[in-house]
Amino acid sequence: MHLYKILNYCGKIKGEYLYSKRKKIYSDDIVSVISDFKFNINIIKEKLGCDSVINQGLFLMSFARFEDTIRKIIKIILVSFPEKVESKTVKITRKDISKVADNGYEIIIDNELYQLFKNGVKYQLEYLFSIMCNINWADMTSELRDSINKCNDISLYRNSLIHNGGIASKDLCENAVIFKVNELSKIEYSIELINKFLVTYLNFSSVISEYAKNTYDSYSELSNIDKLRNLWNNCFSSPLLNFDKYWEYNESDDLITNIKYPDYENSISSSEKVLLSIWRHQYYDGIKTEEFLLCSINYHEIYKLYKGLSNLKFYYMYQNAQALGYPKINLNKR
Repeated sequence: MHLYKILNYCGKIKGEYLYSKRKKIYSDDIVSVISDFKFNINIIKEKLGCDSVINQGLFLMSFARFEDTIRKIIKIILVSFPEKVESKTVKITRKDISKVADNGYEIIIDNELYQLFKNGVKYQLEYLFSIMCNINWADMTSELRDSINKCNDISLYRNSLIHNGGIASKDLCENAVIFKVNELSKIEYSIELINKFLVTYLNFSSVISEYAKNTYDSYSELSNIDKLRNLWNNCFSSPLLNFDKYWEYNESDDLITNIKYPDYENSISSSEKVLLSIWRHQYYDGIKTEEFLLCSINYHEIYKLYKGLSNLKFYYMYQNAQALGYPKINLNKR
């Protein structure tokens, strides 16, 4: 059974469907990960000095940062598009199904990433571009292939340092494409060599950012209404909770202008009623928030909701709508 069918089945166990919970990818998510990576690599560059042992440690740290960054980006994509996981047959146990039911299908993706990262840097980077923008090795530009080869060469230097005492391994001598070594001799991990590696990482991370920007929409360029719609869809999974059925809005003014009360609202769950009341109260404080026990609600979901509404200054939308002459809210029409 293909992975996304398994995940869909696991979603049904929870009374939810995978595709109703799918997150949309924005280039901002990937660019943010890249920005953090660049910040850390530049700190490493500044700390390089005369002590060769410290320099070697900083080099190993840079490789770990690079691999972790690639892992994070791949996970961002696979969480939204689990069918892109390469494995055609993913075996999961009953215990795995229980984990998915409790914590979501990201657990299975984490397991797949663990297997993926056993295959080496070149494979990881080919896989990244394949799932991010449907580019295979044969379709890549020569510049992109060279960049991937450089990053893979760096991993061979890392392996020689970790597993071969800093002596060039046979794998490095035979398989390095750009940063070649001619003989099985001691490698001098000089400041110049490590800086060359760090610049390679910085340049390559910029390439990933550009491909992400060309592939995905930018969240920062969305209207406030679209941002609220995304927050709403991430908050609710029930098909009864359609954004357009609960809010009046004006796209030209980019404002929520009033609250709707669909006839079928009594059919939603108690936890969804709590979240819905938070939305309404944050828009108009004359509407009370539903009472709830902390043990009956997902704290992290509420935290993300309040943070999202705060970032979008949702609380001020009603005031802004009033300033533009939209009708006041009449609680008697509920």
